[in-house]
Amino acid sequence: MPELHVTISYRSQFDAVTELIREGVTSCVKRLNLEMGMLRYLSCEELSEIKRNAPDTEIFIALPRILREDPRGFGYHVSDITDIIEKYDGVTDGFLIRTPGELQMISGFRERGGGTDFGAALDYSLNIWNGYALAEYLDCLGTCGIPEYTMPLELTQKELEELAEAEESSCKRPVKRQMVVYGRIPMMLTANCIRKTFGDCRRGCSDRADRDGTDVEYLTDRKNRNLPVSILCDNCMNIIWNSIPLSLHRQYGVIRKVLKPFCVRTDFSTEDEKEITSVLEYWDMILNGNVPEDPPYGEFTTGHFRQGVL
Repeated sequence: MPELHVTISYRSQFDAVTELIREGVTSCVKRLNLEMGMLRYLSCEELSEIKRNAPDTEIFIALPRILREDPRGFGYHVSDITDIIEKYDGVTDGFLIRTPGELQMISGFRERGGGTDFGAALDYSLNIWNGYALAEYLDCLGTCGIPEYTMPLELTQKELEELAEAEESSCKRPVKRQMVVYGRIPMMLTANCIRKTFGDCRRGCSDRADRDGTDVEYLTDRKNRNLPVSILCDNCMNIIWNSIPLSLHRQYGVIRKVLKPFCVRTDFSTEDEKEITSVLEYWDMILNGNVPEDPPYGEFTTGHFRQGVL
């Protein structure tokens, strides 16, 4: 049975997931991917407590989707990543890497002997569409135990099967594959903040978000669908999400038997505590071999699993 990994964006989501783990409601969660921006709402002691209460659950830091080079500007910079590595050394287990620059930085840090031995997982934003790309990234990653990569969202089932076959022939060492089975897909990353557009920039303000970092606005598209927009003041950027989440619950049987990922992933973006509880309970039933009824989140998309980009 694949493991279940959970990506968390806000403090309130962290509280909801860890409460489910403590109560034993979900037995499949083996890793928490914590968005780097929410770390300022968590202490090292709180993370250490999770490790003590759930020793089988790993904690990874999800690195930012945009990393800036100039430390004089706003947003996350190279120095911020170095500070995070040093501060949470020994408390967290690894990193979810989202850009080639972050991959180069993490690899360089390891080569210089920085920190303890930490894991590394390559996210779908690195666009690993074939065996050649995967082999190149793994060469850049260096030695880090058994590396992991996330299968891209843009490929169809057939193309994902081809990627899995190419992985076996192209990679010179073992590698683990992940697959996102639930979560809103980013439609756009933008530094053109929609809040600043209507004259309400809160960059640098202490009250720019709720106590846990939650800060969401909405755009309405031409089909009258509401697109959630995460306002990430810490990184001076917005993420515009799809109006409905990806959900591959009906395809899980094929994913498990054919693609054989070592883990499946639920990525939470704008969900509240109640939604998170219902989603995790639903996927816990699926992973434990039960066949639940329709998912609790109503509308959903299967992305490109059946129909490709072109």
